[in-house]
Order: sequence, then C-alpha cells, then structure tokens
Amino acid sequence: MFVLNYMEPSFGNITLKHLLIGERKYIGIKFHSSKRIERLIATIPDCNWNKEFNMYSVPNNKENFNLIFETFRGIAWINGTSFFS
Repeated sequence: MFVLNYMEPSFGNITLKHLLIGERKYIGIKFHSSKRIERLIATIPDCNWNKEFNMYSVPNNKENFNLIFETFRGIAWINGTSFFS
C-alpha cells in the first residue's frame, strides 16, 4: 500500500499524449523520473512502460483518462491539453 505524505513537495508535472500502438489508441503518460510518480502509476490498471515511446501508456478510454486525473489530483499538475482541443 502506498501512503502519501502531504508534507512532501509537489511531485511535478505530467504530460498526457495521444499514442497509436498497432491499431489501438493509448494515453501516453510522460514525466521526469520520479519514484513517487512511478509508485502511483503502478496503481493504475493496465498501465505499462512502452519502450518505443519511452513513456507509460494505458488504453485510451474515458475511465482511464478520469482515473489518471483522480490518481494525481492535488499531487501533480497534469497537462492534458492535447485531449481538449
């Protein structure tokens, strides 16, 4: 179980990217190396490291998109602008 210490500084920034792997759409999750973010990423189902794009990825669907924001709410700033245009 991951215990969050709210006294620690912000974890940083996360950028979400559109990825196409094979024929499937994914959400790419890019951030500067952080053990804390990696521990939280590990709690997201079906989230895996993608060597080709050098970032984590999760199938692109509304549930996963919302789960990313819920997981990092109040912890890291998420740049998802490419999903809102």
